Amino acid sequence: TDPMALDRTAFELVHGYTPDITLYTRHCWYEMIFWFDSLDNTQKIGRWLGPCGRLFGAGDCHFILDSTARIHVTNSTKAIPEAHWKNPDALRQMEDFNDSVLKKIGNDVKPDNAYFEGEYPDPPTGIFDGETQEDMMDETKAFIPDVDERLADEGPEL
Repeated sequence: TDPMALDRTAFELVHGYTPDITLYTRHCWYEMIFWFDSLDNTQKIGRWLGPCGRLFGAGDCHFILDSTARIHVTNSTKAIPEAHWKNPDALRQMEDFNDSVLKKIGNDVKPDNAYFEGEYPDPPTGIFDGETQEDMMDETKAFIPDVDERLADEGPEL
């Protein structure tokens, strides 16, 4: 940060307060988490998609992807404990979750150039033939004398 900012970020200077980034530090993007579904009062696994910001709730809500590839909003999430990752039944449940999401939304990632194939044809040959080249200024014409050289040309000071 700039010393003139008194160790404050640009956001703090403009808005007058320090932003709360807690929601961004609790989980990583697309991390498998537990979330509470208030519709049927059960804890479920899901994928964390990020905080909702001010769109929903009091600013403490998260977007969650469920096993049917639908997005839910909740403010009750928690990381899956390490012991749960060692449980074979829990691992099978997580694999089933991933399979269900893949069946619903797929994983069709194409190489970058595949998206533009056929949209932009190659330019016709000879399209740039006969173009006039811009005349470049000779370097001696572009030379700007230093102050000392100018003073020497004008003669000594009186």
